[in-house]
Amino acid sequence: MLAGCVPGSDDFVVVDDAGRGPFDASLQDSGPRDGGPRDGGPHDAGPGDAGADGGPVFTPTALDVECGSVWTDSDGTGPCAGREVVTVAVPFQCLDVAVARAADGTITAAFNDSEGFDVGRIGTAVFHEDAAGSASPGPTIEPESTFGDVVGVDLALATEPPDIHHIAYWLRSDFGHEVRYRRLRGGVFTPVQTLETGVGRTGVVDVAIDSDRRAVVAWHDDTSGENAVRREVEGEAFSPTVNVRTDGDPRIEGGGAAALHPGRSGRMHFAYQWCISLAASAPSYSVASGTMWSTARTLDNQAIANRASGVAADVTLVGDEVVVAYLDWIDGVGELRFARFIGSDEVSTEVYLADLRIADRPGDHPLVLQTDAEGLLSLLVADAGFSLTRLQWHRQTRVGGEVRWLVDTIAEITAPPEEVHVAMVLGPDRRPHIVYWDRTEIRYATARP
Repeated sequence: MLAGCVPGSDDFVVVDDAGRGPFDASLQDSGPRDGGPRDGGPHDAGPGDAGADGGPVFTPTALDVECGSVWTDSDGTGPCAGREVVTVAVPFQCLDVAVARAADGTITAAFNDSEGFDVGRIGTAVFHEDAAGSASPGPTIEPESTFGDVVGVDLALATEPPDIHHIAYWLRSDFGHEVRYRRLRGGVFTPVQTLETGVGRTGVVDVAIDSDRRAVVAWHDDTSGENAVRREVEGEAFSPTVNVRTDGDPRIEGGGAAALHPGRSGRMHFAYQWCISLAASAPSYSVASGTMWSTARTLDNQAIANRASGVAADVTLVGDEVVVAYLDWIDGVGELRFARFIGSDEVSTEVYLADLRIADRPGDHPLVLQTDAEGLLSLLVADAGFSLTRLQWHRQTRVGGEVRWLVDTIAEITAPPEEVHVAMVLGPDRRPHIVYWDRTEIRYATARP
């Protein structure tokens, strides 16, 4: 029976699509590659080519030095210069967080603020990246009913340059659960657009802006098991829902995972946790051109072993290479893995972090993967024990022409990782802008170059 769920060819499902003007939403140049992971333009055919024709030679900054101390305990001097952790909001309880950066350096942190199980809103904190200590409350999205509405059970932000933020969020309501979407323009949320009704109480969402400046929203419904997407079309409306892949059994622990990343020429990359059976899951991937979505690919656990793989999946691009990060767990031990491939090439998997001690089958894990302006990976992840979440920022650097990983520990939180919600966005200077919930406060963490 399960064999019928395993993807075959890379056929496309065609839905009408209308394009509009070009806009490169990725960090990579649209020219062909020239001997390196980051290429700034076409081949120059000259001698001594280093593979980065259009940009300067890599110059290390303070980001390329390991701190050596936990940021929350550091005095911000010496090798820890520029590290900062600041409280920007104190909700009663928090179910998720998101963060966005405008072109002028203004940071918007969004978070769920719940009062028990019956009512919750989305709050925001707004501040400049160089003045986090002066954060002020921003606009909110309030519940529509005094009881029974929890706004932002899950939420995500994406920025359309220079300063329009797009927010997708999950509404849990006694009157019907929904996937919703708004824009944040000039400090004001636009009226709500409901993208899906009849979903379950829990799920996950993501939003991204494609190269045509159109919003794409994806979600995983923990009740139906659908991994679905909608793309913005003319007039700020959305195309019909496309169900990219349905779980074999959605009852596995947790709400699943859904992550988008824009590519060139209107393409959108979608990674998600495919729940195959009550005991088995796998990271899965689909790609779209406009609203044409490919048949799904299973990236790991093709043998359908009884293990939780694909937990908290996130996706990015390094040049033409797709990189998916995810947690793979079995019998109390987890591994942070990368799956890598180009186009329809064979998928290679590698273990990046091993021996993550997680007692119970995880439904989520703090994990964000992005590519910086130098074409280097930046990873926010928890290296966790049974009762301690060690929140870490891993990033690549170049030393003597070789790519190496560096690691800083941001905070050590006495809580299981599923209760520590995180978000990260990178600035054009590779600077991380991190927001996380430590069970008591919403905190902003950064490292200045």
